Formats: sequence, C-alpha cells, structure tokens
Amino acid sequence: MGLIKKKKKRNTPPFLLEINEELKKKGKGFKMAAVNESDLTIEERKLIRQILIQTEIKNQNNITRTKSYLDVYLRHPEIHWAFLGHMVSRNGGWNMTDLKGDLLSHLLTEQEQQFFFSFLERGNWLIFQDIYPQFLLYEESIKRKKPLFSLLPFFSCLHFYGNDLEPLLEIS
Repeated sequence: MGLIKKKKKRNTPPFLLEINEELKKKGKGFKMAAVNESDLTIEERKLIRQILIQTEIKNQNNITRTKSYLDVYLRHPEIHWAFLGHMVSRNGGWNMTDLKGDLLSHLLTEQEQQFFFSFLERGNWLIFQDIYPQFLLYEESIKRKKPLFSLLPFFSCLHFYGNDLEPLLEIS
C-alpha cells in the first residue's frame, strides 16, 4: 500500500462546465483596479463600514434577507437580480419551514432535517453576503453619480456582478 492516494477523476456534468466557462468569461470582462485601504478617502471608509453593518443587520435570518431583496427591487426595478434573490430566498424559506413541520418528520430523521435546514440557511446567507453589498454600492453610485464598484474587494464579493450592475448606472 502506498501512502499517496490517487485522486478520483470527477465526471463533471456538461451543464456545470458551461456555467463555469460563463462565469470565467464574465469575470474576465470586469476590470478591478487594485485599491489599497490606505488610498481610500475618509468618506469611502465610512461608506464601506456602513455597507458592512447594513449587510450584517439584513443577513440575520431568511425573513430579513427576503425582505431586503424585495426592498432593493422595489427601489430599483432595473436590478432583476434583486427580485430573483427575493424569490429564491422566499422559496428557500418555505422549504426551511417545511423541514420544521410535521410532514417531513415522517420522511427524514431529525439529523437529516437539521442538515437540510442548515444547508438552506447557510446557502442563503452566503449568497446574500455576496450580493447585498453590491446592491448597496449600486445605490450609492447613483446617489454620488459615479461608479463605486472599485470598492468591491473590501466586501469579498464575486466581481462579475459588477458587469451586470455598472451598465445600469447609465440608465438611472
């Protein structure tokens, strides 16, 4: 027996490979200027803190997330991602409620119910943590009449959403 284990070759479904390629393309198209914290203005630092605080407050649970997505969409109907986030979060909430109800307790063990509940909660939390700061930066960009997406690295966001949001600034 060798100490080195061979990695099993994964058979990734073609549709996942297509999604991966699309994400890579979107990510390449968005140029992110390197910004050091020391280069930020006092106003930019304050904005970053405000957005981090708002994201933490709104990401407390699935109810606050779902409402926050809808609130963004109602203020900015041009951001279709916000409405999609609202619908996905709401449907995730229904599934989470079902897991706590009587019906699934006959089909799943307590441990399985808790696993699926945690999976849905964590997934919704991660997605919101990524996209909500971008929505708030979009709103601030409109208020200040200049794109602020160069601040995205301070929120550990996926950068490709900027491709979808920045062109909307020209419309607003």
